[in-house]
Amino acid sequence: MQIALTAVDRFHNHGSSIVCSTPCLSRDEEGQDLLEYAVLCALIAIVAIGAVQAVGNTINGVFWAAIAASSV
Repeated sequence: MQIALTAVDRFHNHGSSIVCSTPCLSRDEEGQDLLEYAVLCALIAIVAIGAVQAVGNTINGVFWAAIAASSV
């Protein structure tokens, strides 16, 4: 029984400069890892933006309270 060669096998066996096609990527787990890291970075960025906004609102409230207290 002969096993069909994948695009990567053909690339390595023949030394050609053909770039791996899309079916090859479906067997590769590095793309999945990259996507997981991108989603993780996006979630961290969203949490960081929310935290900065919350701290900014708190600081804004403290400064306006200090300004109001010094004006009286």
